[in-house]
Amino acid sequence: QLSSPEAGGAFRLVVDHVGAAHLGPVHRFAENWERVASLRLRDGDVEVLADYDLRARIAGGSEADMEDVAFAAAMADRAMARRTFLLADTNEQAARLAGRVRDQLVAAGVVDDTVTVALVDGNRAGVGDRVMTRRNDRTNDTGGRFVANRDTWQITHLHPDGAVTVARVDSDTDLVAADQELCLDPGYAAAHVQLEYAGTVHAAQG
Repeated sequence: QLSSPEAGGAFRLVVDHVGAAHLGPVHRFAENWERVASLRLRDGDVEVLADYDLRARIAGGSEADMEDVAFAAAMADRAMARRTFLLADTNEQAARLAGRVRDQLVAAGVVDDTVTVALVDGNRAGVGDRVMTRRNDRTNDTGGRFVANRDTWQITHLHPDGAVTVARVDSDTDLVAADQELCLDPGYAAAHVQLEYAGTVHAAQG
């Protein structure tokens, strides 16, 4: 978990001299114990680690071992129809994990691997894959919403020239909006699209 952003520049001066409003209740956790524990952890209370350990939230091992544990947990979540996202330290690790997830989706028949397109993260994608756009494109929009950095899409069609037709995935419901479909040109698809199944901590929290 990244640190919360602090006020800077002229805004920092206003906060120091006038004061500022602060959020009270923690809303980002479903479990009450975790809301309290997260604040203790932020304050540097090391004793709160026992609460996490008691609930099997702490695992240890080599980087390769932990990657396997995270991958297995993500696939278990998917099998139970839960929304899941793998967090990684680097873009390279995220791309590797995303590729592993895709392999499983292909094996399960969720993704079509017959015809694929190369993505910027070194992976390939086919119809059924969830992808993420990584650059704003205000010239391409669906119902007034342009293609934005970190938007999530599902591939619905691949064109012979490398263009990719995608449908927007609602960030709140995780459902595919069939009425919000557009085509990404070959150059954009190859340079600014990656698999969505994993990402860095900065990407997810941003």
